[in-house]
Amino acid sequence: THYVETIISDTTLDEFIKKLPNPRFLRIHRGYIINIQEIVTIRMESRRHFVSLKEVPLAIPVSRSQIQTLKSSLKVAIK
Repeated sequence: THYVETIISDTTLDEFIKKLPNPRFLRIHRGYIINIQEIVTIRMESRRHFVSLKEVPLAIPVSRSQIQTLKSSLKVAIK
C-alpha cells in the first residue's frame, strides 16, 4: 500500500535523502522527497509543475529549480 506520511524530525530533508537509495529517491521541492518509480504523470498548470504518484490522491509540486533534475532522472530511470 502506498500512502503519504508526515514525519516530524530534527533531521533535515538534505540529511534524510542521503540515507535513501539513489537515484530512486529525489527531492523535488523543499518539503517533498519522492520515489521516482512511483510517478504516474507530470503536468504543468499555471506555469507550475506537479507530479502525481501511484495511489496518492494529491498533486505534489515540483520546484522550478528541480524540474530539469526530475526530467533527467526519469530519462535515466527509463533506460
